[in-house]
Amino acid sequence: MVVASGLYSGSGMVAEVHKVVRLELDTVYVMVPLEATYRGPDEGTAWAELGFKFVGSKGNIFYLNVDDNCGALPQPLIDAGNVYAGASVQGNVCKSVPSDQVAGGTWIVFTVDDPDDSETFFRVS
Repeated sequence: MVVASGLYSGSGMVAEVHKVVRLELDTVYVMVPLEATYRGPDEGTAWAELGFKFVGSKGNIFYLNVDDNCGALPQPLIDAGNVYAGASVQGNVCKSVPSDQVAGGTWIVFTVDDPDDSETFFRVS
């Protein structure tokens, strides 16, 4: 799993792509581009087999879910499709987060089947 360096505020990009999305006051979109290489047998689907959450600088956890998302993303990970062993996919994931919890926050990537034992942490800089 490769997470691009730096913090990407997706608010402007998402708003440009999807004009209907409205954010709550003092909330921003935090978007991160990812590259995932499938190492399992047969085939895999990154957006279905990986889970993502953002831990804010105050310790609050913000899960990616269908009820609270960024709307239409540029190059969303969900569009990456299935891959066979050794192949990679690229795409963006995004979450709306209170603006005072972004700096110093952490993205966590985990496998959906085993979330407690598979978490990988990526610090927001």
